[in-house]
Amino acid sequence: MDFTSEGNYHLNSTIISGLDKANQLLRAPFRQYYMKIDSLINESDAILFIGYGFNDMHLNKTFPDHRYSPNKKRNAVVIDYAADSTKSIQMRRDDDWLSRLFQAIPFNFYDMGICKYLPKDESILKYKQNKAFESSRNEKYPVSIWYNGFLEACENSEKIKNELN
Repeated sequence: MDFTSEGNYHLNSTIISGLDKANQLLRAPFRQYYMKIDSLINESDAILFIGYGFNDMHLNKTFPDHRYSPNKKRNAVVIDYAADSTKSIQMRRDDDWLSRLFQAIPFNFYDMGICKYLPKDESILKYKQNKAFESSRNEKYPVSIWYNGFLEACENSEKIKNELN
């Protein structure tokens, strides 16, 4: 247990949770981690999100500057699980997850959907059945979304690696 400069006590933990996240991030060791994120993204050749809900705005704000860097193209791959009935991005679905994703890795909705399994309906079911990505046609700022979840991604690791290159 430790006390903050405001006189509040808190448990020393490596997990940040609750409503006081912003203040907890400013304390050691999290302050050092947060400061390191920017340099790690800058050094990266690609960005891989696994199971990230894009709910942490302080993290989401760190990615766009690097995404649009004129010095390096970075493929972005998002591994997530979505229900079969989820609308595809190219069908311009409108939900909170997609809005937060767009804040973290901006892309053009109209660029999405390059895949030989374009949905006949509006769902992502064909992507999931064929273990395919919903991907961007924009070669300068590529983004690919895997809807089958982490375990399927592990079983298809070559596909994931190919998307990251």
